[in-house]
Amino acid sequence: LCAERCVVVVDEAYIDFAETPSAVGLIAQHPNLVVCRTFSKWAGLAGVRVGYAVCARPDAGGLAPNMMGIKQPYNVNGVADVAARAAVRHRPAIMATVALMRAERKRMAAELAARVAWLRPCPSEANFVLCEVLGGHSAVGVARSLRERGIIVRFFGKQGGDLESYIRISAGRPEHTD
Repeated sequence: LCAERCVVVVDEAYIDFAETPSAVGLIAQHPNLVVCRTFSKWAGLAGVRVGYAVCARPDAGGLAPNMMGIKQPYNVNGVADVAARAAVRHRPAIMATVALMRAERKRMAAELAARVAWLRPCPSEANFVLCEVLGGHSAVGVARSLRERGIIVRFFGKQGGDLESYIRISAGRPEHTD
């Protein structure tokens, strides 16, 4: 794909939860490649909407000058700037929490597969497990029933395309999973 004469964008929002290597290492060979990252997942900063792109240097054919030419001025507000800088300073501690979440995601998927016959967890390298709801159960019904018990899972309904029979369960602390 990177051999094509077009911009190729890789969204690495969940890369810190993945075992798959980053595409950043491919940028030197492919100046048309842009890797986008966010602070939303690993740093828990979804509300401040801050992220960044990694691309080849301008002298290597990189797209940064073009991207800077079309971005909005002052596109990162003061609160987002302070939050992102704090996350970078505390990245080692935050990444320790991410490691715990990765382990909990793996444990949760295994427990669900072993104990809930009508849920089929999909392989995941994110901070959640997507589960297909089987056996005559409806995903919307399961989500509603869990919500009534104070457990919030994500149900996409028709907005999720082919995800009407799926629920998304976020990884958290073991006591929350249990």
